[in-house]
Amino acid sequence: MRINFSAVNGKFEPFYLRVRASLCIFECMIPVMLPRLPRYDDVATLLRKMDETQIYSNMGPISIDFKNELSKYLNVPIANLCLLANATLAIQGLIEISRPTDWVIPDWTFAATGLAAIGTRKNIILADVNIDDWELDISSWQSPQNRISKGFIPVAPFGKAPDIFKWKEFDFVIHDAAASFGSPPSNILDLNSTSAIVYSLHATKVIPAGEGAVVVCGSEEMAAALQRWSNFGFDGNRKSVTIGTNAKLSEIACAYGLTSLRMRKIEIQEWESALGSAKAASDGKVWQTFVSSLSGIRPYWIAQFPDVSTRNHVISKLESSGIQSRKWWPAPLSAMTAFEGYVPAVPNLISLNLADTTLGLPMFRDLEITQVDKIVSVIDSVLTV
Repeated sequence: MRINFSAVNGKFEPFYLRVRASLCIFECMIPVMLPRLPRYDDVATLLRKMDETQIYSNMGPISIDFKNELSKYLNVPIANLCLLANATLAIQGLIEISRPTDWVIPDWTFAATGLAAIGTRKNIILADVNIDDWELDISSWQSPQNRISKGFIPVAPFGKAPDIFKWKEFDFVIHDAAASFGSPPSNILDLNSTSAIVYSLHATKVIPAGEGAVVVCGSEEMAAALQRWSNFGFDGNRKSVTIGTNAKLSEIACAYGLTSLRMRKIEIQEWESALGSAKAASDGKVWQTFVSSLSGIRPYWIAQFPDVSTRNHVISKLESSGIQSRKWWPAPLSAMTAFEGYVPAVPNLISLNLADTTLGLPMFRDLEITQVDKIVSVIDSVLTV
């Protein structure tokens, strides 16, 4: 075995020793997230099936089985479902196949939402969010002309179920519900025929596949168009009838996603335990947010502080106590270099404030009550000084 050496503090140490030391430090920390996929033994039967068929992509038999069981889980027709390589490509594809040229996007969201839109070369309009639910502010877009001519990408924040009813009167809506797969809405069949919901299957999400996306389309025609886009624009042959790309979900990812779906009762129980402990321990705290009271399952514990100085002090104190945290959406899109030129028509003050004051705390399926108590104690020690 080859061992790489590197100088550390004037001494030479084997590379593997330095890695081991780093892992020990990580193990002593409370991580902000701890992704977990089904173990090999759980998914092995499906992987062997893939080996037997020697089909590894191109919407193979495991993909078909996955869509069949997703249809039952979400209570939607299988013809309205698409599986794509990831949620960013799913949003991009939905924009590409939709008519509007102008797309309204919340200024405070994960960068992928905006980057997906920029990738289509269509025009994006960055708009502010509501102060109470952190969702795209609908109030400025209620005119009949806006409802039929513009596209909208409301983001369901931090695992909240997408609000289909609120956007029912708008023709073109892509609900970015990346983290909401554990909270499917009961009225999902009320989607407009030209609207869709995008769920992420990333390893950090609920019912994960490692990477991938489930798209619920409002019509069979929309799903067929998205599926074509994700397969080079092919329509039953090897000739591109429309502009497309390669965004298919592999059979390997489908195997993990299907196994997660079949094992979801165990996963959901673990999420409920962790989320319940966090909610109970932070109940009544001034920094607790509505995210803790959302229905369904979500992989987040979000705190909010009165100002950026307090938030940063909490971050520092948590870190010194061996607790990781994360500014999930650290700046409005309009403040990022990649979005230079996309200036909001009016200052997005709520987006700016939320970027400065919110903080993601550790949340994962194995989070223990002792860890929860430690997190709350550290935060309280900062706020009571």
